[in-house]
Amino acid sequence: MTTLEEFVREVDERIVQIFNEAGVVHAMWHIIPREGKEIFFPSPTVRNKSVLDKVMRACFERIDVVRFAYISEAWTLTGADDDELNDAMLTGLRDHPDRVEILCYTAEDEMGRVLGIRPIIREEGEKPRLGPLTVERTKYDEGRFVGMLPARGRTQ
Repeated sequence: MTTLEEFVREVDERIVQIFNEAGVVHAMWHIIPREGKEIFFPSPTVRNKSVLDKVMRACFERIDVVRFAYISEAWTLTGADDDELNDAMLTGLRDHPDRVEILCYTAEDEMGRVLGIRPIIREEGEKPRLGPLTVERTKYDEGRFVGMLPARGRTQ
């Protein structure tokens, strides 16, 4: 099996094609059950993301998922201090003047987690494009869609 970082890069190749054709990426999942058949599907639409979290965890358990990537567009802040990040977590980024639009990959397997990010560049009058992909192993333990799989063999 490839590394989790390689998995995100492979998923990214498909997502870049989708983005280049549509100019947008709707939230989706790429999952691999233990039996090995890859499944790629749009994220179910729900009003409450906590419900989606519970539904996906139950699905993952039922089909014995060993690796996944959740792909979505998102906003983030770069270069913000802890106070500004905490405020943004409470109020949201929808109206923040320093927000940056990204394509985000949250990926996990039984050995750990990685976060992949591509900036989305939308300039007036031009077709949207993606910046370079960065993929980093992370030890984050909080957040939606984190810790979706059992920690078999994971050292963290």
